[in-house]
Amino acid sequence: MEFEYRTQHPQFINTPLNVSEGIKFGEGMVYEYRRTSIKKDDTDPYHHDLARPYTHNTIFARGVSAFNREDIYDLIVFLVNHGSRNFIIRVIDETRFTRNTTTAIKIYDFLTSRQTTFLLQINGEKFDYVADYYSKLREKFVQSEASSLEKSRISKMTHQKLKKTRKHRKELKTHFMKMLFVIGKDIDGVSKIVQESGLRGMPKHKLVKFEKENLREIQKLKRKRKYDYAKCQVTGDYFVVPRKYARSTEYSFASLGLGSSEVMKNMFTDNLSMNYLCCPKESFPELVVNEAPMEDEPEGVFDIVHEEEKEEKLSVDEIKWLVEIYNRQYSQGTITVDELTEKMSRLFS
Repeated sequence: MEFEYRTQHPQFINTPLNVSEGIKFGEGMVYEYRRTSIKKDDTDPYHHDLARPYTHNTIFARGVSAFNREDIYDLIVFLVNHGSRNFIIRVIDETRFTRNTTTAIKIYDFLTSRQTTFLLQINGEKFDYVADYYSKLREKFVQSEASSLEKSRISKMTHQKLKKTRKHRKELKTHFMKMLFVIGKDIDGVSKIVQESGLRGMPKHKLVKFEKENLREIQKLKRKRKYDYAKCQVTGDYFVVPRKYARSTEYSFASLGLGSSEVMKNMFTDNLSMNYLCCPKESFPELVVNEAPMEDEPEGVFDIVHEEEKEEKLSVDEIKWLVEIYNRQYSQGTITVDELTEKMSRLFS
């Protein structure tokens, strides 16, 4: 019985749930609910669960959210309304059932209003949904929801940080290329630097176009007496950057997409004044960094960056321990969901 060719039950034709037309209803029936994200690869354990042998009483949910959607609630209502009572639903873990406490309580209220229940089998362990909801199941769903919310927050924060990082890298690369024209003076001089250093992605026609589009900014840079540098986080050496990045240590030369650290080392020479673009850390042993705020300092005062004092960080085991405490406090009702979110945010910031 191929999954793709299994005839859908008419009630679920226009839904993401795959419910077989041959599904059976009645007292004590066993159903399996297999949900997996379409974004996960073939090595994911939930994909293995999806691929196990199945019957007409196996319900598939591909790409269905266990947080934002209520497909599992619709399924329970469907089974009860078609005559199934005291049935068993098997899932690989509680996160495959639902990670939304609102959906979970809706299922509880529906079952109690119909004076029925079912057994939820989680990884082999059975729970009476109505009888065990408040004593055992609710805590599982609360923890799943808290975990889902925190993962969502971290994912959004990571996406924003990545977006910001890409923008910064583009600014760093553009500034570096402008400085090529400051040092090289003209197309031929820049081309020579590119050839001798091995910089990538700079054919002559692109250089001509770049100079034409950025001539005004290049002229401004030529009038500066001092330039600012950032420390490569990979090699510890320095490369020229816009002033606002002069204290940065979070970027590497290779991240600019102009070449590797070996290309950077090719510029550690007075030949063609390439050492104004990139220079080794040994060139900065005695320079003192001004600690005043950047906006209060005159232009060009920074030649290098300094490393910020590092804060003591929690270990992975300490973080896990705190997460368990926060979730336990929330499940016991000693802190609210807002307080839980705030604690998690501070922990992972």
